[in-house]
Amino acid sequence: MGRVLYDAIYNLVAEAAAALGEDRSEWLLASQGSLDEFTLLQRDIQRRFVTRQDVLDAFRAIVTQVSAELPAAVPGTTRLTKKLVKGNVVPTAIAAARRARREWAQYEYANTPPIPNGDPAADFGRLRAIVTSEASESQRIARQSGEPYGDAMLSEIQRRIGALTRDMKDFSGLDSRVLMGLVYDLTARCEIWWSDWFDPDLPDRESA
Repeated sequence: MGRVLYDAIYNLVAEAAAALGEDRSEWLLASQGSLDEFTLLQRDIQRRFVTRQDVLDAFRAIVTQVSAELPAAVPGTTRLTKKLVKGNVVPTAIAAARRARREWAQYEYANTPPIPNGDPAADFGRLRAIVTSEASESQRIARQSGEPYGDAMLSEIQRRIGALTRDMKDFSGLDSRVLMGLVYDLTARCEIWWSDWFDPDLPDRESA
């Protein structure tokens, strides 16, 4: 993603340096003053600017595309799906988890400096620690009913995430659905588990 964002900025700067723009027909304009040398110079200068809004729009377009490009669900092919399947979480919840994780990625990229409109108060490291702690307690409670306990853990952590979201002050626009995306992102990073530990990188028949 970092390379994609870099390329977007590079392209904006390259276009500005070449004085490119959507309006390339100034010499054909018939309005009064359109052929005035000063007017044409000002238009040329304006096209060479890269504004904050230009950068923001480019970033948003990329993040939106990444969020929309959700690959077809193939159970057991990723760490996230393997771990939820191992916990016997219902299939629909697994599909929702994949989508929520993408929504979290979009939120985090949109609110991480130096991206424009980033919120410097948004301490994602602290938020990860809080969410991991809530997930740990949810797992501890859920496993008391025996295995598999994925669905029970899901219900408990959704309840906790809902309460946590209501108390958020430093994260504007963050709702419980998006914050559940962080739960699933931490799951994919092997910080949250929905069953006893296993190696999710092994082929299914070896990790079962």
